[in-house]
Amino acid sequence: MKRLLMLLNFALVFSSLALAENFSGKYVLESGEGDTVLNVQQNARGEVQGTLELDDGTLYQLGGEIENNEAIGIASKQGRSNLFKLRFQGGELIYTLIAIGPDGNPDLANAQEFPFTRQGGGEALGAAGPMTAAPAASGGAASDPFVGTFADERAKLQLSGSGGKYTGQMQFQGQTFPVRATSPDGRSLNGTFTSGGNSFRFNAILQGPALAFTTSGTTYHLRRIGPQQAAPAMPSNPLGGQAPAVAQQAAQGPGGAINDPYMGVSFDPPQGWRHEKRQAIYVMGHMTIPGMIIVMPHSYNSVQDVKASANEPLYQDQDGQLMLTRALQVVSQNMLVGDFGGVLGGQRARGRIIFMLSPHGGGVLILAGADAGSYTQQYASLAEGVARSMKFSRPQESPEVPQWVMKLRGRRLVSLTSGGDASYGLSHSWTDRQELYLCSDGSFQGFGSFSGVAGGQGTSAIMRDNTGSLTGRWRVASPGGMPVLELNMNTGEKAQFQLTADGSKTFLDGVRVMVVENTVCR
Repeated sequence: MKRLLMLLNFALVFSSLALAENFSGKYVLESGEGDTVLNVQQNARGEVQGTLELDDGTLYQLGGEIENNEAIGIASKQGRSNLFKLRFQGGELIYTLIAIGPDGNPDLANAQEFPFTRQGGGEALGAAGPMTAAPAASGGAASDPFVGTFADERAKLQLSGSGGKYTGQMQFQGQTFPVRATSPDGRSLNGTFTSGGNSFRFNAILQGPALAFTTSGTTYHLRRIGPQQAAPAMPSNPLGGQAPAVAQQAAQGPGGAINDPYMGVSFDPPQGWRHEKRQAIYVMGHMTIPGMIIVMPHSYNSVQDVKASANEPLYQDQDGQLMLTRALQVVSQNMLVGDFGGVLGGQRARGRIIFMLSPHGGGVLILAGADAGSYTQQYASLAEGVARSMKFSRPQESPEVPQWVMKLRGRRLVSLTSGGDASYGLSHSWTDRQELYLCSDGSFQGFGSFSGVAGGQGTSAIMRDNTGSLTGRWRVASPGGMPVLELNMNTGEKAQFQLTADGSKTFLDGVRVMVVENTVCR
């Protein structure tokens, strides 16, 4: 299942919370002298931070990371620190205080445990994901995910507005550019900014607490500064009996149906499960149920295509491997169901897997699982419930596609990797160079070469190999809303590489490539 490997890698890279607990929330330890309050935020990288306020007002800053369903870190106050550990036990969060002894080592023998009760709802998959907006009170203002300030170390975007229409400014390298934008779906923006009397198009997509702002193929990952602001309140009609429909729609929580026009799907998350979109992958988690549900696109077009790949690993890397443990069963003309298992991050994992085929080509993959000790048939029912709610439509092209085409057409992509080692009197080094010429007429030519040197004890050898050339047609597509470079080779084979950018840097499947002058074709 090689075509799934890249997407599963994304799910695991962007979610170090896989098969882990969710600690985000507010917790209270009640006592006769006052309450001790614990606030925890958990992000998409599996890190936790927060505060512990004792009943006498003493405030500790917390920072740590998740390991084997526990959060472990340091609690510090004015140069003093101790260790802490968080774990769930039943409906309580156990805070373990571990002092550091005079010898600098943890005093495990005298560790103290304190049971906290959750008071505020935590975020299933991150400290500030799209599920954080609460419903607006009657007659009040609804939170607008685009109103406010977003920034990184290079750029700052400020927006105001409501009802899907926004104005503001972008600051970059000491200059300020006026911005106008609209949102067609409440999670993406299409707009322009003006520089020197010229208008330049951009689009932006919410990715949890971040806003991916893309213009001319370059993406800036801007993070929100300060709290999410409220959009201006809509005027209330005293005879209407309720707030206007626009305000109600903006206030809807994450429990409703997910509609993704770029993936060409709509589906219902299970009740009580919150979702976050990472790249083209929907990850769902629950505040008290361990594990996760993943919904992501695949490129199979028939039952035969899916079955032909059934013996290959779903996921394989240094931290483990996932394989099908039960043969895929065809339960309808567009659905196949099976089970998977294996080791992931040092833990044994189990789950239910469902392939769904879209009438428009490709489809979605649904995985629901947890560590083997927590897995029950409940996860199979959850996956099947998502599948039953799934509706397909013809996918829309991502607004990033034309920008990438403009950036790549008539250019040459070059990747250069090298490595080597020396030990026990022996040494070797190697260099791998790949070049891809993307012609303006839609054709491409690819060339590669490999060279290496090995030596030791007075001998040496030089190796050179031209890895051959490829020709065919290229295009930029957006399966699941993620821009990819698609190569259709004259041999009949097809390859896809995810396109991403960080400032002026361009990446194919996470590998840096240089976009330079094309000396072969225009």
